[in-house]
This record gives sequence, C-alpha cells and structure tokens, in this order.
Amino acid sequence: MPAEVHETIIVEQQGAARWIRLNRPERRNAITDQMIAELGDAVADAAADRSVRVLVIAAAGTAFCAGADLGDSPNARPSLSTLEASTELFNSIEDFPQPVIGVVQGIACAGGLELLLCCDLILASENATFADIHAGVGLIPGAGGAWRLPRRVGLGVAKQMLFTGDVYSSAEMREVGLVNHVVPADSLQDAADELVRKLSNRSPLGLAAMKRLANSAFDVERDIHMALALEENARHLETHDYAEGLNAMREKRQPVYAWA
Repeated sequence: MPAEVHETIIVEQQGAARWIRLNRPERRNAITDQMIAELGDAVADAAADRSVRVLVIAAAGTAFCAGADLGDSPNARPSLSTLEASTELFNSIEDFPQPVIGVVQGIACAGGLELLLCCDLILASENATFADIHAGVGLIPGAGGAWRLPRRVGLGVAKQMLFTGDVYSSAEMREVGLVNHVVPADSLQDAADELVRKLSNRSPLGLAAMKRLANSAFDVERDIHMALALEENARHLETHDYAEGLNAMREKRQPVYAWA
C-alpha cells in the first residue's frame, strides 16, 4: 500500500509490517486530539488486516514525542476527554494482536513515554532520551503510565522516574528494561527493519498467543496462568502454523506461516 499522509500521522505498509509515524515534527510530535483520532483509526485498520504481522510506531523529525500538545500557554492543561481518548488508544495498542515495536529517536516524555509503554519492544537510538515530566509541571500521568511503568522497570525505578521527572538516556533505560535495543542514530532504520524481518518470519498465531500470555502474566495467579497456557497450546496444536513449523524444521527449510 502507498504511504497515506494524514494531518498528523503517516501510515505505510512495508512488507508484513504496518508503520505508523507521528508527523508533527515542528511540535516535536506532541499529541493532539486529531492525532489521537488518526492513530486510533490506523491501529484499528492494522488490527483488522491479516497481512500485518508487526506494527511499528515511529516518528518523523528529531523527536519521538513530547507528550500532549498544550499549546504555548503556561496555564494549559490536558482535558479529561483527551486523557480518556488517550487511554482508550493506548489500550488498543497494548492489546494489538501482533507484536508492536516502538522506534525512538530524540525525546520521548510524558504522553510520549506512555505511548511507548504500550509497545512490546522498544528500539532506541543512542541519542534518545526518556522522561516522565508530569511531576515537574504539577500533573500526573493520565493515560496508563503509572500502571505500565512499574511493570516495565520495577516499582523502585518507576517511582524515581515518576517523582523526579528526570531525563534518562537510552543506555540507562536499556539497563532497567524499558528499552530492548540501543543502536547508533544512523543505524536506527536498518535495525528496525531487521527486527521487523525477524518477527515477520515467526508464526503470527504463535506470537499472538505468546503475547496474550505474557500480557496477563502479572495479573493472574500461577495456576490460572498455567491453565491459560494449556488452553492456548491446545488451540495452537490444531493449526497450520504448528504443523508447518515442525515440518520446516525436519525439512531444513524456512517455514511459511499463515493465519490458520
């Protein structure tokens, strides 16, 4: 599909990956109600398209996302309706059936950090920086950040980030588990393409099942989770992907997976 240029985002299919780029570089890709609406439509379209095996959230310009666009007024605050819409959007990204990769250059702060926390994997350039700056301006995370951040980096680090609003490097965030890979800035696109290629060659049914199980791991007791895993396996054993993976291994060839 050719690139679709919307008012605030660019959507493009590259092989099995759907790329969604925030496209307000002049405002450091700050989030507006229009962007929330366009992102919501793009994510829903990608979720319904079985050719999409990876969703990539990236950004144009030198910054990933500076959070909500509050304009230039020193007294501006995000509205409750904007926070509600952001929460719904971020939940839909977290619940996306296939892996979601966040690709980060420059600053990712406040709502931009909350957006990244919905991604399964985060690939960052060595010049990327991360911060939850809400405390510095008398606000609190309004779209799931205070729930997702402790699950990603642990309670102690999360509280430090939340309470101080300090800025951290991609290397520091790699150490605490927020970022999965750090690469030179001029290698970011190539590294993203390679990660997309690797995930695209995996079973989409298998990845979807593993994602569901991983996402529920902190929310249910062990025995319940084990039962869920057995249910997922029972379904997966009857799929084309299961048989294809084993056959390809025996025949020493690359598997050809399908949504079946």
